[in-house]
Amino acid sequence: MSVMLLCSFYGYEPLISSIFSIQTQRSMALIQLIASVGVSFALSYLVQRAKQCLDFACTVHFFHLICVTIYNRALPTQFTWWILQVISTTVCTVLGEYLCMKIESQEIKLEGGPSRYDL
Repeated sequence: MSVMLLCSFYGYEPLISSIFSIQTQRSMALIQLIASVGVSFALSYLVQRAKQCLDFACTVHFFHLICVTIYNRALPTQFTWWILQVISTTVCTVLGEYLCMKIESQEIKLEGGPSRYDL
């Protein structure tokens, strides 16, 4: 949504019908790909497990499919729409897994000085 607001400064009028359109438009495809990068950053903080990134990304895109189908009262049939969803899911999953693995591999910092049980 914030990307759509930013684009509105350049003459693009964000409409709810654009979000749930079954027609692939260049501007909306770009916005969806940027949003999938944003979702992958959210994955690293919400999911925090690389193994669960694929499930979460597929669930988000499945809910998007349900909303598009309900809004248009038809299943999307345009091939480019499906390709965009696959690419978006892939970007979201791969980048989310990378960020989660990067966070998981960080050193655990222990606060405080030496313990009284240390030798």
